[in-house]
Amino acid sequence: MLGGLAPDSDEAKALEKAKIKAIQEGYYLNAKKPSDFDTLIAFAEEIGLDVERFEIALNSESTIEKLNEEMHMARSIGAQGFPSLILKSNKFAEAEETKSQALKKPQWQNVPYDYNDASVTLRRL
Repeated sequence: MLGGLAPDSDEAKALEKAKIKAIQEGYYLNAKKPSDFDTLIAFAEEIGLDVERFEIALNSESTIEKLNEEMHMARSIGAQGFPSLILKSNKFAEAEETKSQALKKPQWQNVPYDYNDASVTLRRL
């Protein structure tokens, strides 16, 4: 539950959207580091969350466990930082696996990007 709200409620969806907007604007427009504790607290306050409850949730074992799971997953598929653009494909990989083995597991591709030249990404897609 987000702030004690049911995840599918209109209020929770609006709060989630505001959270994402605050993090993206903070990172892309204001050079704020979204992994910094104080930055996250400022974002929480900016979008109207109860900062004390947010701090408790942010430091909870379940949040830390979820973060570690997400980081492990990101590393396992080739993410090398934030942001990363990773595509999932079920195409046959040029590995030493048989075709049937390769089709059973997805292949992950790290896609390069250049903020100043979209063609870098488009060529890989």
